[in-house]
Amino acid sequence: MANGIAYDYPITGATAPTAAQSRRFNQVSAIITGDGSATTLTLTHNWNIPAAQLASNFPEYTVEPISGGAPPALEVLNTGPNGRTANAIAFTLSAATSAVFRVRMKRPFAPTQ
Repeated sequence: MANGIAYDYPITGATAPTAAQSRRFNQVSAIITGDGSATTLTLTHNWNIPAAQLASNFPEYTVEPISGGAPPALEVLNTGPNGRTANAIAFTLSAATSAVFRVRMKRPFAPTQ
């Protein structure tokens, strides 16, 4: 099984934004629905983050509970420096049944193009 991913900014749907779609925005967010068994999750931002900024733990991310599930499931949502790539973040989390939460990924500020 897989946790449900629904991107909600800057585009909506199950497909991650393309580089052209995310280029003008400093944030990408998705709503995650826990399936009760999957413990991994990869969110794509497509910003092509340079290595120096990856080493500084960019992009940053925040987790916002929306409904259901046990809060401890949200507390273990994490990634180390190796979980970040130029275009995505790979997360590990505890299996959470019916937990719904939003993950917001934010890149270093840059004037939008």
